[in-house]
Amino acid sequence: MARRVESLVFLIICCAGLWPQAVRAQAAPDLIVGDIPAVVRLGHSGDITVYGVASTACNVGDAPADWHNATSQHPVTVQNLYRLKDGRFEQIGQSWAVHNIFALQESLCSECAASGTFELLGVGCSTPNTAGFNGFQMILGPRSQINAATGQFPYPFSAPPPTPISGRRLQVHDAELLPALNAGAEYFTEVQYVAADDAGAGHGANNASYRRVTVSQGRAGILLIDVADLTQQRKPAIRAWADQDSAVQLTPVSLPGDGQFWVASKATDLGGGLWHYEYAIQNLSSDRSAGSLNVG
Repeated sequence: MARRVESLVFLIICCAGLWPQAVRAQAAPDLIVGDIPAVVRLGHSGDITVYGVASTACNVGDAPADWHNATSQHPVTVQNLYRLKDGRFEQIGQSWAVHNIFALQESLCSECAASGTFELLGVGCSTPNTAGFNGFQMILGPRSQINAATGQFPYPFSAPPPTPISGRRLQVHDAELLPALNAGAEYFTEVQYVAADDAGAGHGANNASYRRVTVSQGRAGILLIDVADLTQQRKPAIRAWADQDSAVQLTPVSLPGDGQFWVASKATDLGGGLWHYEYAIQNLSSDRSAGSLNVG
């Protein structure tokens, strides 16, 4: 974060995704998040509440998608949470990557041409993950082991045993959610699928979807998250800021041979020649990532 009297810069770096290394002309899968149907509280540890975000993947491509659970040829799923408060959009929670283990053959997004096996998601087919499944600690692996540009990763993944209750799951500090501390805040959850066959086909830019959620405080002060509105398919979470505020400018930035960032900005005239600037940058799919932001 860099500050001046007349400006303020905020940086978001998040969520491993993917981007094509080579675009194939032949038939290929194309994975999207068709729905984010629920968010479930999975526990509490210290000042952190943990959640699982349910998701449904759809194959909108023209070839079956790999779902081989005993190899690296399967998608991984990441879950994120964001807050828009006082004109600032920021990431407040994330999970490790779910290693998907079987593909059902349902028809959320279109007519399903079932593959006949749990190891391939058929053309037009969808497969749901419950919030509990996406919060199952033993199938959550490190994001750092996934190449965000190619969707490739070693399997089995390596990681120390998860911390009881909170380890590897979507974690959020209570202070970021408490209604008494966040008056007027809006919240959004995001799910993204990452897969090598999808990336190799050049279909990595549409793998994330977001949905607005609400936060409430239940009995004994527990913090609950419920879905609202509709899932915004093929839109990364940073699009939520612009969808809520027409003054926000969005720009995609693609890196040759690597991936894509989204840059969002808003300039507010304070009068007297002073301006207030807000920036948010989402790393959708760059394996190189980013470590700093310069504004000049």
